[in-house]
Formats: sequence, C-alpha cells, structure tokens
Amino acid sequence: MCMTDRSMCTSAPALRLIAFNSARWIPTREEWILANRLIQRSEAERISRFAFKKDAKASMMGRLLLRKLLADFRISNSCDDLERNSDERPILKRPTRGFDFNVSHQGNFSVAVAGFCGKLGVDIMQMQYTGGRTIPEFFRLMSRQFTEDEWVYIRRPSDEKDQVANFYRMWTLKESYVKAIGVGLAMDLQRINFSVCEQLRLGEQLRSTTVKVDGTARPEWTFHEILVDDEHCLAVAVFGQDDKSVGRCEQIDSFGQVVSNLQPRTETCSDVDDRLVDELWSQFKERAEKPCL
Repeated sequence: MCMTDRSMCTSAPALRLIAFNSARWIPTREEWILANRLIQRSEAERISRFAFKKDAKASMMGRLLLRKLLADFRISNSCDDLERNSDERPILKRPTRGFDFNVSHQGNFSVAVAGFCGKLGVDIMQMQYTGGRTIPEFFRLMSRQFTEDEWVYIRRPSDEKDQVANFYRMWTLKESYVKAIGVGLAMDLQRINFSVCEQLRLGEQLRSTTVKVDGTARPEWTFHEILVDDEHCLAVAVFGQDDKSVGRCEQIDSFGQVVSNLQPRTETCSDVDDRLVDELWSQFKERAEKPCL
C-alpha cells in the first residue's frame, strides 16, 4: 500500500526517530532467517559480505527499522518497495509526496528517521576514537573536513576526550546535512559551517545549532541533536518542516518489536529460498563479532 499525502496518515506524528542497540542483539537462527526474508534479496546478499557480525547486525537492523517506520506511517509494508539511488541512499520506488526517511548505524546503534517534510538526514556516531594515532595526528588528517570556526569549537576543551566528543558531534551534523540533500561526502565539507550554541545533555533534544552554506545562513534547516546514551550522539537534519519537534528518540528493546507488523517478501520457489537463507545463517554464525584490537 502506498499513500500519497499526509492527510491519509493523520494518526501518525510528523516525524519519528527510532533506535535499536544492535550490538546487544544476539540473533537466533530463526531471527536471522526471518530478518533476511524481511529485506530485499539483494540487501541480504550485500549484508552477507560483511566480515564481522557487528557490522552485519547493524546494517540489517537499519533496513528493518526503515521498514518498521514505513509500515507505521502506512506508506508501505513490502520490502520490494525499497531501493537505493546512485548515491546508495535508500529511497522508495514509488515516492510518497512530502515524505522522506533516512538511516544510520555506527558504534552500538542503528537509527532511522521518517516523516512528512521536505528532506531528512540522520547520522549517529560513537564519541570514541580508536584509530591508533594520537588525537593531534588524527585531527591533522581530518583538517579539511571542518572550517576554522568549527575547529575552534572542537579544540575548545582542554581534555582530549571532550575534544573527540565535539569532533564527532560536529561530524554527525555534517553527515546529516549531506545525507539529507543526497550528495554524500563527495561535497566539500568546508562549504558547510555549523555554529553550536549549547552543550549536549542526556535526556534533552537541542535545536539551537545553525548552519551556513557557502557563507549564507540557511534558516530553513533545523538540526535536532540528541545524546542516545553517554557514548553516542546523533543529529537529524530537517528541511521544510513547520513543526520543529522531532520528538524523543524511541529506543526499541527487542527484535520482535521491530518486526511484529512486517510482511516477508513473497518467493516463487520457497524451497530454493530456504536453502539460500539457511546458507546466510551458516555464514553469519561462523563470523567473529568484531575485529580483535
């Protein structure tokens, strides 16, 4: 079912943001096979190529969260309605007027946002650097990703841990914007300059951050920033939305809650599909959870 305007979904909120701690999810055989049947076959095959369980789970849950939001908004309950554009952004084969959605996964969480507005982008980051270099070396390598003013904000704290937190907060803002406009990180990020007015606090949503693009203020964009927990921050970029509230970040606790109303794809040859998904489970369970540090 594909609806064409917000008036047909009057019971749904304007925007919804949901999160799932995919790192804590230990799929059973039945859950993993069901999950693979709830996404497109091409997506299942793509996820099967991940080297580690953590990455496979995060990507899988991202696709399932998108499907949940589409079903909850009564936009679609078919996995075949989802596809990717040339920039790998998830889109609907038959777009619904005035509706957009986006997904992100990093660290322990997968998150998805959807709603009736012009454009949406979301990004989540774990505020922890594990790259092996010193923080000054890491910052030097990333110097061209931020403007001078943004680097002043990032380096303002004396404690390196706080600097890293500021870095990843700024990164989520940049990424949410470029994902919303659909260009990915191919854009010169120094064209985008964020001004941060408040510190993030657990349990609060900030909407005070502003952006300039090519030196021009863009007040039509709203950025919603949230600490999901003590280690993860996220940003949602919203364009063309009068209601400035995304609402709370809904954390979903169980696999069953995510998939309860989702319909699996229909197959013309179920015995072939049974063999394929069973092979996907065998591949998944043999992998390490994450790289050894």
